[in-house]
Amino acid sequence: MYLHLGQDTLVNTKDIIGVFDLDTSTVAGDTRAFLAGAEKARKVVNVSMELPKSFVVTAGSAGRCRFPTVRSPLREEKRQKKKREISRENPRKIPQNDIIYISQLSSATLKGRYDEPFYPNLTGQTG
Repeated sequence: MYLHLGQDTLVNTKDIIGVFDLDTSTVAGDTRAFLAGAEKARKVVNVSMELPKSFVVTAGSAGRCRFPTVRSPLREEKRQKKKREISRENPRKIPQNDIIYISQLSSATLKGRYDEPFYPNLTGQTG
């Protein structure tokens, strides 16, 4: 199923991580830093040029399956060390496939669209 975010933008509901209200969520410094980092990484898509009211965080890799591989303890230790170094350098790194959509629709409107999707009456019956 897809969620219409406004204008010509549709997002697969399986990819949605969260829908957030810009007025209430950007009070926290961490959220502002997250959005700034996403914008710097070019992961932000403005759905409309109108006044933004909400943002939707999506995982572009949803639905893909990753299989764990067997690693030697030495290789795993090196990988963990490198991972810690990267996280110290850039603590708010945005995952590669994640995209943040800025929408002019309120989070309540988007939630309503998610909860009650529109299905046209294909049988021609009314009521």
